[in-house]
Amino acid sequence: MYYYNSFFKDNKHIRIATARAGNVVGGGDWNKNRLVPDCIRAWSNKKIAKIKNPKSTRPWQHVLEPLNAYLSLAAALDKGYKINGESFNIGPTNKNSYKVIDVVKLMSKLWSGTKWCISKKLSFKESNLLKLNSSKIKEKISWNPVLNFKKSVEFTVNWYKKFNKDTSEVNWETKNQIVQYMKIKKILKTDL
Repeated sequence: MYYYNSFFKDNKHIRIATARAGNVVGGGDWNKNRLVPDCIRAWSNKKIAKIKNPKSTRPWQHVLEPLNAYLSLAAALDKGYKINGESFNIGPTNKNSYKVIDVVKLMSKLWSGTKWCISKKLSFKESNLLKLNSSKIKEKISWNPVLNFKKSVEFTVNWYKKFNKDTSEVNWETKNQIVQYMKIKKILKTDL
């Protein structure tokens, strides 16, 4: 605790905020026991994706949303907003929580030749409902998510399609999605 206290005592101009994001989806996630990567792995290999907890509701959001929120928080701290030492949740609006099965159905519409089944075997217990109250970040720095559920899933599936087609196109697709996001968010001054 001494180092913490002496560090902040000597550095009065340091500003910090913490943030926690809801269920993040997007290209490049290959972790096991996660819905999107598990489905993509199965479908890429012409196998059946095994879906656990299909009725569980999550605050799904594309990875660009929390990244934008983190940068917005840093900018707000730099501009002197009175948020130093505060914590924030980052997620979609409460009305935009969807079930696991909703994600799978939309992904399977966007990815040809998909098969999936509901797995009765659960390796661990999960909550049926997860939500985040993101009103604080909206109120304090006027940050709002811009991608709806459908667009978040489309971005995600499109990235994995590019990866499967030709891995050399992944960088282009990533940059393209960032530019699209910035246009939707209206933070581009000119078209790139």
